[in-house]
Amino acid sequence: MSMMLTAPPLRIDDGERQALERIARSSSLPHRTVVQAKALLLVPQLPTFEGASTT
Repeated sequence: MSMMLTAPPLRIDDGERQALERIARSSSLPHRTVVQAKALLLVPQLPTFEGASTT
C-alpha cells in the first residue's frame, strides 16, 4: 500500500489575495503568470478531503 503525501493547506492573506487579483486581471504580464494567479485564487474555494477514505 502506498502512502499519499499531502501538502499543508494554502493560506492566502488579504494582501496576497489583492496582489493575485491584480496579476489575474493583467493584460501585460505573461499568460502563464496570469493563469497561475487565477488558479491560486481558486484554491480556497476547493473542497477539502481531510478524513476521506482511500479505500
